[in-house]
Amino acid sequence: MPGILGFTGWKGFSLYLLIAVTTSIAVWLRTKCNLSLYTNLSMLSLSSNGITNYGMSYILFWTLTYALVHIY
Repeated sequence: MPGILGFTGWKGFSLYLLIAVTTSIAVWLRTKCNLSLYTNLSMLSLSSNGITNYGMSYILFWTLTYALVHIY
């Protein structure tokens, strides 16, 4: 999504982090600050796991599309 909005590079990655943190907070608030009813993970591990996994996918996809568009 950040690349679609025109944010690339560090701006896009920081927008991705902002969206990921906002989503984590929204999930935490939606569960009424009690994640133990839904999962046995802590808020920190739940957030960092998603940010790490999806962040690497974001970097991979952005690098691939950037290379395909600008090299070929």
